[in-house]
Amino acid sequence: MQCGPHYGAIAALPKYGDFFQAADSIIEERFSNYSTQMKNSTKDMNSLNIDCRAKFRSAEIHAERNSIKKIDKFNTDWKHLQQKIEKLIEQRDDCELDEHENDMNVCIELLKEDLLDIEESMGTALRIAYVQYENELKRQLNKLVENTGEFMGQTNEQVQGFAIEVRVHCLEQFDITSKKALDLDEAGDE
Repeated sequence: MQCGPHYGAIAALPKYGDFFQAADSIIEERFSNYSTQMKNSTKDMNSLNIDCRAKFRSAEIHAERNSIKKIDKFNTDWKHLQQKIEKLIEQRDDCELDEHENDMNVCIELLKEDLLDIEESMGTALRIAYVQYENELKRQLNKLVENTGEFMGQTNEQVQGFAIEVRVHCLEQFDITSKKALDLDEAGDE
C-alpha cells in the first residue's frame, strides 16, 4: 500500500532488520567460534586428566613390579641362606648359627632399603606427574579465561556498535522522514 509520491524514496531507506541481521550474524559467528574453543578446551582438559591418571597408574605399576622383583630376590637369597645353613648343620652337629645370623640381617636390611628406595622413587614420580598436571591445568584454565574474556569483549563491542548504528540509523531516518513530511506539507499548502 503506497501512501504518497515519496513512498518509494522512503521505502528504499535502510531498515532496522538490515542492521540487526548483520550484527546478529557476526555475534553468532563469534559465539560459534567461542563454543568451538570451549569444546576443544574441554577435550584438552579431559585428555590431560586421562594422561595424568595414566602416569599415576604407570608409576604405581612400575613400583609394584620393582617391589615384586626385590621381594623375589630376597626370597631367593633367603632360601639359599637357609639351604646353606641346613647343609652346614648336616655336616657338623656343633654348627654355630651366629655366624650366619649376620648374613640374614644383611638380607633383611637390603630388602628394607630396596623397598624404601622404590617407595621414594614412586613418590617422586607421582610428585613430578602432579606438578606437570597442575601446571598444564593452570595453563588450560588461563586459556579458557582468556578466550572467554576475548569473546565477551568482542561481543560487547559488536553489540555497542549495533546500538550506535541503530541510533544513528533512527536519527537519520527521523531527519529524512521529517524533511519529507515537511516537503509534503509545503507541497500540500501550495
